[in-house]
Amino acid sequence: MSAGIDERKIYLIYNPIQNVDQVITRSKTDEVRFVYVGRIDYIGQKNLKFMLDGLAQLKFAWRMDFFGDGKDLSLCKMYAKKLKLDDKIVWQGWVADPWAQMKAVDALLLTSNYEGLPMVILEALQRGIPVVTSNCATGPEDEVVNGENGYLFSQNNVQDFTKKLTTLKNRLDSFENVDKIMHTTDKFSSQEYDNHFVMALTEIFRQSN
Repeated sequence: MSAGIDERKIYLIYNPIQNVDQVITRSKTDEVRFVYVGRIDYIGQKNLKFMLDGLAQLKFAWRMDFFGDGKDLSLCKMYAKKLKLDDKIVWQGWVADPWAQMKAVDALLLTSNYEGLPMVILEALQRGIPVVTSNCATGPEDEVVNGENGYLFSQNNVQDFTKKLTTLKNRLDSFENVDKIMHTTDKFSSQEYDNHFVMALTEIFRQSN
């Protein structure tokens, strides 16, 4: 390893997440319902200009709720208006518990340029919401399995982004099993965190003796 540490002494322990009892089902309407939760960032980390560009190219009916605030909120609103998306988007602003405001959602969207381990993805999956996210860095690849709990698209590839959104739309029936989606977060549970932590300590202790 670059730090000079034997890789046999390195253990992966995911951040634990709290259990939730909220389930958010599919919309089952003619319009696909998308949501975004996070900082409103035009071309920085969250890359919302790219998201808006992709949404503008979709050939099916959809609606989008943006939950969050940030210095680029006005800029994003102006750009959405330029793309003639005003009637499809609701800017919810900062909300203490955005999940409590959602009644029926078909997918969470994330178009980040970079992420560590995006907790918003896990929070969505915990509630049975599939996710469509860029494959930036290594974070989302640990959380999203194509066709099982959502889709990964090639970062900054708008054609692949719109293709994955269209695929999700055409396969919405396959994402109606919210329990299946929720179980994809099991490896991030507090119990699994405890198990991996104890196992790592036990192995480190064994190797030192």
